[in-house]
Amino acid sequence: MLVLGIETSCDDSAVAIVEVNSTTGSNRVLASLRHTQIEEHRAFGGTVPEIAARAHLEYLLPTLDAVLKVSNKRLEDIELIAVTAKPGLFGSLVIGISTAKTLAQVIKKPYVEVNHLHGHLLSYFCNKDLDIRDSLELLGLIVSGGHTELVRFTSDKEYLVISRTRDDAVGECFDKIGRLIGLQFPAGPELSKLALKGNRDRIKWPQTKLGDSLDFSFSGIKTAVLRYLQKVTCSDINEIPVPSKIDEQLTFDIAASIEDYLTNQLVDKLIKATKVEDYKSIVLGGGVSANNLLRTKLAPIGVMIPELEYTTDNAAMIALAGAFID
Repeated sequence: MLVLGIETSCDDSAVAIVEVNSTTGSNRVLASLRHTQIEEHRAFGGTVPEIAARAHLEYLLPTLDAVLKVSNKRLEDIELIAVTAKPGLFGSLVIGISTAKTLAQVIKKPYVEVNHLHGHLLSYFCNKDLDIRDSLELLGLIVSGGHTELVRFTSDKEYLVISRTRDDAVGECFDKIGRLIGLQFPAGPELSKLALKGNRDRIKWPQTKLGDSLDFSFSGIKTAVLRYLQKVTCSDINEIPVPSKIDEQLTFDIAASIEDYLTNQLVDKLIKATKVEDYKSIVLGGGVSANNLLRTKLAPIGVMIPELEYTTDNAAMIALAGAFID
């Protein structure tokens, strides 16, 4: 079965065609392309919903045309259309959904709406000769700019949230702290590069105390970094930190210690969840799953980690999820 996936939940216009073997459950990604809007939003320090929606109008159809050419397929060859329907920016979602519905009507093929987080949960299986059904029941750790949660995905295709962040998502925390030390949006990937030059043990940050809860919390560490930088760069605690006054090595050490702190929280909660209940499989998904330190810490405990190209928002995972839930 040929599945066309469309993903416009935030600021990436993504389209993919995935060939799914309904008998074995294996799949092959024939083409997966996306147009990122980083440059459009960088000046604002974050994604602007109105700009994102307008950019999807401009880039989505050209991306579809490119995917058809790369895959050497015609639109009429598609047997199922899957599109992200939630969660996400309302205007961006509307563009993707409207496009998918229109295409489905034109070619008279089925249309299915997909939860964006289901896509991240199954991103490991993109381009794999594996049957997803053989890996359920699974525990998933979803980590991105908007979401941080532990979920259980069952053989009945039931998605159960075990725990989530009580405040900020871990990806947002990476970006906000990156901005405090002078990095441009999106700051998370750049922070990880600086961390390679730093000493993660130089600064000991206060630990979040949630008792036995599996929930996450990241707002406290953002405040702790803010206060630390105010002491280092400001004469008054009410002033805004000045990144240019931060010693270069200190910048590296802050990046390294923060990356270690945040990834430790994620790993600790995941391990804790496996002690509460047994799971057949453990998977990682979401934009922060591209973080090399997190991948390194999770690999020894048998976590299934997606290929880097499927960690960011992409349409291949949406196509695969659509085929699975259809």
